[in-house]
Amino acid sequence: MKKGTSSDDKLLQRAKKRVWVKRSLLWHLVSYVGVNILLLAIYYLTTPGGCFWPVWSLACWGFGFIVHAIVVASILSRDGSPDEVTREYERLKREEAQEDE
Repeated sequence: MKKGTSSDDKLLQRAKKRVWVKRSLLWHLVSYVGVNILLLAIYYLTTPGGCFWPVWSLACWGFGFIVHAIVVASILSRDGSPDEVTREYERLKREEAQEDE
């Protein structure tokens, strides 16, 4: 029985980690959009028609976000339910049961 509990704990930790990775991508997107909206507002209020300097933030940070999204997509499954931790946990538990057979 103890082995099952330890296995369940490991699966739960993996599920929590996967949910954290998914949420980190969402927060990365929120910060990217928020900061770049602010930079675009500063540009249009101070130097409209001048050198479009926000392009550096948009392009470089955008590239970083795309890489982050590709990594997350390649690591994680397609789960997206409201109760992500439980769903991921159950999926991992089924996978482990199949491996034991």
